[in-house]
Amino acid sequence: MVQKEKPSEDGDKKKAKRPDLKAITKMFEANATMYPEKRIGDLPGISVGHRFYSRAEMVVVGFHSHWLNGIDYMGLSYSKGEYHNYTFPLAVAIVISGMYEDDLDNAEDVIYTGQGGHDLTGNKRQIRDQKLERGNLALKVCLWFKLASLSLFRCWYIGEQAQVRGKNCVEQCVPVRVVRGHECASSYCGRVYTYDGLYKVVQYWAEKGLSGFTVFKYRLRRLEGQPILTTNQVQFSYGRVPQSVAEIRGLVCEDISGGQEDVPIPATNLVDDPPVAPSGKLDS
Repeated sequence: MVQKEKPSEDGDKKKAKRPDLKAITKMFEANATMYPEKRIGDLPGISVGHRFYSRAEMVVVGFHSHWLNGIDYMGLSYSKGEYHNYTFPLAVAIVISGMYEDDLDNAEDVIYTGQGGHDLTGNKRQIRDQKLERGNLALKVCLWFKLASLSLFRCWYIGEQAQVRGKNCVEQCVPVRVVRGHECASSYCGRVYTYDGLYKVVQYWAEKGLSGFTVFKYRLRRLEGQPILTTNQVQFSYGRVPQSVAEIRGLVCEDISGGQEDVPIPATNLVDDPPVAPSGKLDS
């Protein structure tokens, strides 16, 4: 016989603010999740354009196993199963939702900031250096990994060119599922998350971010042959006007007028890789 909980003295005032998180716990206890084991690539039944109305929905389906972290990854426990030939940790999915000031979303081409080190409760800005561990390391491994059984050989994938030393060494880029989150009034959590397809990690580096702390950056490019994107690009949710020319993202020239104008005219380039500064002379 199941005993009902006694109503609280405050009535509805003490109802859980996040019943979806309680639902996650109950479903895991009942083994009621769709894909309890993590997978690389697409998940059957979930096509590009599928919408989730909370992070919790992604968790119970098995599409992204964290309701808060941006990077979902396979740990060392997966090295003994189906994916025993891979090096771990290995990222399988990321969420872009405007929580990091150093992100740059160009739809088919994304500069993704690693996780950690930002203010979770305040203005979401970076307040400490990031560390190359857990999800950050896992996303790097998607770019650069080797078969564990061939560890005597060296194999690395850099950008879109692979350099190989050693017989039978495998060059391969592991695809990552990319989900974009946008504000949505019809969602009970205030956001909707859309699956935008598979991307490959083509570049990785560390740099000082806009707030002066070390962050890890990953350039991801969308794989060809997938349905056309229908979602909008994601921008930093807590953005502010740059306080100086140096803070402008993608700056390639501080003044294209060469001093001919009273107010400097900065130029940016967020398309070319590496960025190319404008050339030529300004007509008088």
